[in-house]
Amino acid sequence: MNTAMIKRQHEDILALIDEIDDSLDPTYLQENAFQVSLKLGSLAGKLMIHLNTEDQHLYPRLLADDNSAATTKRFITEMEDITKVFNNYKTRYNSANAIKENIVRFISETENLFNALRKRIEKEESQLLPLLK
Repeated sequence: MNTAMIKRQHEDILALIDEIDDSLDPTYLQENAFQVSLKLGSLAGKLMIHLNTEDQHLYPRLLADDNSAATTKRFITEMEDITKVFNNYKTRYNSANAIKENIVRFISETENLFNALRKRIEKEESQLLPLLK
């Protein structure tokens, strides 16, 4: 498998995370919650495509190799947990009004979630993708 596609998806996800992260100001959110909610929808779509790519192309290959199977299973389990957290977050903040109703909580949860996603992508790049070589 060519890791370039996975790395490009990582870059796209991180760029969108950074863009949303730059919007995490109470005043800005009060006025632009709709635009932020659209970006969250875009992020959710990019994450789903990325997860499908991993499930269909990356994990099967790594699971077939005895040297990488245990690590891959750990990554799969970790991603399932992150996906649950993301889906709950996305459900909670599925509209501009939901964001505006509790901006402080939205900012805090967004920062925590984005930190987890950044760490996950970093781990994939440094620990998982090298297993393909």
